[in-house]
Amino acid sequence: MNKILFVLLSLLTSLQSYSQEQNEKEVSFLLLGDIHYDLLEDHDMEWLSTKPDDLRQVTKEYSVFTKNTWPEFSRIISGQVQKHQPSIKAVLQMGDLSEGLAGSLQKAIQMANSAFKAVNKMNLKVPFIMTKGNHDITGPGAKEAFEKVYLPNMARLAGHPSLQSANYTTTLDDVLFVCYDPWDRNPEGLQQLEKSLAGSKATYKFVMLHEPVIPVNERCWHVFRQDNAKRMQLEYYAAFGEKPYNTVNISELLTSN
Repeated sequence: MNKILFVLLSLLTSLQSYSQEQNEKEVSFLLLGDIHYDLLEDHDMEWLSTKPDDLRQVTKEYSVFTKNTWPEFSRIISGQVQKHQPSIKAVLQMGDLSEGLAGSLQKAIQMANSAFKAVNKMNLKVPFIMTKGNHDITGPGAKEAFEKVYLPNMARLAGHPSLQSANYTTTLDDVLFVCYDPWDRNPEGLQQLEKSLAGSKATYKFVMLHEPVIPVNERCWHVFRQDNAKRMQLEYYAAFGEKPYNTVNISELLTSN
């Protein structure tokens, strides 16, 4: 098997199982990390050539990974959804569905459509719940393409009539998924997150976002890295859910003896 495929498969985490207290039935969710789906024809190469590091990443890495590994990788995903026991109730994708850096609005829309065409082709038959990643909104026209292409497709795949932003919730039986967009400029975003968690009667609650919540080290970028107060608040919600917020510093708790 292609060596790169093993790298991608490492992002395909162990299936998370939980027991429903009422009937002790186990189910699973398939969790996917960054996919960076990328086709060279979805880039304005003249624009990209002005950015040497990005040009290298696109031409030598992600477009190659997509061409060489995505067909087999997507078949594995589809096969797991169809056959795995306990049964898989949803696929969770944690952002960076596409590579970004398209170079223009027209190319950004084209790239977004290509990525969702690849997802649609898997014909998963279960909800596909995804968050916004930084690459999904990187490059000229990317934010507009997210509004025009991503949000309607995210809504459709997750089973919603529509979505106005990447901050949204999905409930499957007694499991709540809260997708949080750290790039949303709405100052009430964290309060809305708290309300979503507190207002749900689900037994199991998961907060989904692309950026790491807890900083691992100085080189590891993380959400709200310029705003410690907000980061601490998000850490608290991620750890304790609907409980009222206080100033517990989760980072200090995890690193203390």
